[in-house]
Order: sequence, then structure tokens, then C-alpha cells
Amino acid sequence: MSEFYFIFVGSDGYKVVYYWSEIFNTDVGKAVLIVMEHDGKTIDISDGSILTICKSDLATGRRHVKYLSKILIKRVE
Repeated sequence: MSEFYFIFVGSDGYKVVYYWSEIFNTDVGKAVLIVMEHDGKTIDISDGSILTICKSDLATGRRHVKYLSKILIKRVE
């Protein structure tokens, strides 16, 4: 098991955590998307509209981050 995890942070402070092994060693990783385009048009990143979603979650919305501002990579202490 990896010692690393990701924190996806929205500009409003909302945070979602994914473990390294969850992203790279399970089907969840295939369903986590960073959305930079909508209806064939590039999203203007200057207004902070980038978002992340996890399409494989059964209860949608909990791991969606609107206005993604940063992704942190941390090591478990």
C-alpha cells in the first residue's frame, strides 16, 4: 500500500481525498476526471471553472470538486 494521497481542493475550501493506490490500482482511477472542457469548448481557467468528478461513485456528488484550485500530494505520517 502506498504512503501517498491526493487532496483535491476547491476555491471554496471544499476538499476531497483519494489514496494513491485508489487512483492507480483500482477502477476508481479510471473514473476520476479533471474536466477542462464543456460542450466542446475549453473552460476558461481564469474564472476557476475547472472541476473534478468521480463517475464510479454510487452516491454522486460527494467527491465532485467545483472550482478546483489545487491538487496536493501528501505522505501519510
